[in-house]
Amino acid sequence: MRQDTGGGTPQKRHSTRLTTRLGSRVRQHGDALRSGKRSHKGVDLHAAANYRVLPNFGEIAFLAGLQRSRRSVCRARNQNPASFFRQIAAVLVEDTNLRQNQRRGEMRIQFAVFTPSAREQFCERRDLMKFCSLILACLLCTEWIGTGVIGARLIAQDAATAPTEFSYPLAVIAKPDGTVFVADRNLPGIWKIENGQKSIYYRGSKKFKTPLNAVRCLALDHQGKLLAGDSSTRDVFRFDDAGQPQPLTKGWIGIPMAIAVAADGTIYTADLELHRIWKMPAEGSESPTEFAVINSPRGLTLDPDGNLWVLSTSSKDGQIQKVSSDGKIEPWIKDHPFNLPHNIVRMDDGSFFVTDNYEHAVWKITPDGKPEKFVSGSPLDRPVGLCRSGENLLIADPHIRSIFTLAPDKTLTVLVSSPVDPAPAATPAAPVATPAAAAPNK
Repeated sequence: MRQDTGGGTPQKRHSTRLTTRLGSRVRQHGDALRSGKRSHKGVDLHAAANYRVLPNFGEIAFLAGLQRSRRSVCRARNQNPASFFRQIAAVLVEDTNLRQNQRRGEMRIQFAVFTPSAREQFCERRDLMKFCSLILACLLCTEWIGTGVIGARLIAQDAATAPTEFSYPLAVIAKPDGTVFVADRNLPGIWKIENGQKSIYYRGSKKFKTPLNAVRCLALDHQGKLLAGDSSTRDVFRFDDAGQPQPLTKGWIGIPMAIAVAADGTIYTADLELHRIWKMPAEGSESPTEFAVINSPRGLTLDPDGNLWVLSTSSKDGQIQKVSSDGKIEPWIKDHPFNLPHNIVRMDDGSFFVTDNYEHAVWKITPDGKPEKFVSGSPLDRPVGLCRSGENLLIADPHIRSIFTLAPDKTLTVLVSSPVDPAPAATPAAPVATPAAAAPNK
């Protein structure tokens, strides 16, 4: 009888090799995407069903990480499989013949997206087999998504009572009449705020690759109509008079993080996935023009002269760059004063404001290019969204589910907010003989 010389059972070693090949394939395509390639080894990387790089996730790390170490395997902490499935937006495969793919070692997971809450709950685990089984279960359930058990659960969620509170408000835009729109990543959809009262303006579906399933940014076009960028459908939408989103590019954009609109209606979109700024006419385009190549673009704003100012997370040329109307790039803030910047706006006096998630702050950059923290700390937590509202600023802070108004005198007031889920109760401390002598909580 053949003896096992170590490394687990033959089935376990096979699963390890299979997962390693799968992770390597995903990493190769992720590297190709980040380098700006449109295809790799015959695969159209821009096709709707193909590989994509995720923001703040580098590549599909839950798979690529498997090849680095057998123990570098993730699990959803304190979640049962049903809950885990609900947090996977979609898992698609080119060939559903699982056995054939296993023999050839050519299994391809084309797309996997996790919500922020799911990513935060991932941690290392040594039990490779259980996680591999979970991956294979995802593949087997591919044909059921939308029509089977998983699809039924998603439909049931959509049919539930309409929410009345924010879930994860990460973008905000204000109309001249005072109406405010808020993009809620986890609703998913858009809220409308009038007279301090919020209501759902548009609610997307929990089903992946449907409009606004992963809404990320908002803007107003030259006619005052609402625009929204959605990474689920890789598109920018304009809302019509009936309040319905209409696609402008038919899936051309990768991960739209910011939108800016010129006076003539020209639309600029920051693509975090492909590190590009796309340009298209007001009516949209199935093939937007590449306007500029800037690493990690997150925020956009225009000045009266038609120059586009781009906020970058990690560009080697600096975190704020000026792009002229003819596409010439000029670094402005050449170093990296911001920790995790998200959005940028320009004021009439030529100054700029930037939200910084990790610094819990809003920065002000003077017209001569000197950055300084304008406000920081409480009541702000993790500011993300930013827009102008007259002389004031509106700030979306998703972690505390609040929209703030920031006045020129640095006064912060809550425009509208929702209750934050209470923190888990702490483990009761051991009884203290003399309560009066107990040390105060810190």
